Amino acid sequence: MFEFIKKSDYEILKYINKHMKCKFLDKIMPVITGLGNGGLAWILIAIIMLKRGKYKFGLAILLAIATSAGIVEGVIKPIVRRSRPFFRESKEAELLIKKPIGYSFPSGHSASSFAVATVCIFGGIPFAYLFFILAILISFSRMYLFVHYPTDVICGGIFGIIIGYIISLYII
Repeated sequence: MFEFIKKSDYEILKYINKHMKCKFLDKIMPVITGLGNGGLAWILIAIIMLKRGKYKFGLAILLAIATSAGIVEGVIKPIVRRSRPFFRESKEAELLIKKPIGYSFPSGHSASSFAVATVCIFGGIPFAYLFFILAILISFSRMYLFVHYPTDVICGGIFGIIIGYIISLYII
């Protein structure tokens, strides 16, 4: 079963590379993924919420980022230790971004993005669905850029939704 998942993961990345790769996306995907670096876009949203006096939402967003990063980067990745897809190539694939440090599973970008998007949905923030669209774009960019497998992104998203939901229950 695991061999099938590993093979499928890689085949999906090859499909994306063969059928979706283009100069426009080669320029835009590093920018989109950059929005998730260190939770940049999400921290900005938290700051906006705090400045507008929506302290619970701002703090819930910051807690979602910190919790997802702590669990994914501090616990799960060191246990699973899955290498990134670009290492699978006979010679390392040419990346459009700086080579990420650390392991692949699960995607921290996806976890934090979906955690914050979930907090925004449960917090009733206007146009919160746009944050889900951004979370999807950031997650897809990780596969497009060949730094995460599809299962990394899917599981990161699931972890993020669970974390965001739990934080929403107790804070908002």
